[in-house]
Amino acid sequence: MGLTPQQIAALSPEAQAQIKNAMSKRLPKKVSVFIPRQESEKPTSKDGWQIINGKCPSKSNSYTIINVKNRPSLAKTKRLTDYEKSFYLQCDQYRNANIDGLFEIKIKIFNDSNRADLDNAFKIILDCLQKVNAIQNDNNCIKIFAEKFIDKNNPRIEFSLTSIK
Repeated sequence: MGLTPQQIAALSPEAQAQIKNAMSKRLPKKVSVFIPRQESEKPTSKDGWQIINGKCPSKSNSYTIINVKNRPSLAKTKRLTDYEKSFYLQCDQYRNANIDGLFEIKIKIFNDSNRADLDNAFKIILDCLQKVNAIQNDNNCIKIFAEKFIDKNNPRIEFSLTSIK
């Protein structure tokens, strides 16, 4: 999942209930989630940057082959669906921004080790941005500025979106 059990335990009971509820069903297209922050909680954004806590799964390990009516098909892994739900709950700054034109993204990826490739996270993050209606279509992304860091104790992503008119 995107959040560690320790991070979930530190959240308010209302936020924990929302996460538990979101994990048990599909996410709707648009929803507003209000999670009151307590002073001791980490910020979810800073100076136009959205912070999403949790390790972003790589694109190459996030799909599995299943059979649908005796035909092979791709399905998302539980790890990916859990991360998407966590992303949805945490992304408050850009939710429903509906950037419908060209845009650029600046992103900092903090992994818990140096093993993960930087580019494997892009597809997952852009797909998650579409799910929260931050962007209309990820093929409108014309620039990606990306940096990779190591933070063993707090894997996360930090990003900002800029509409290009």
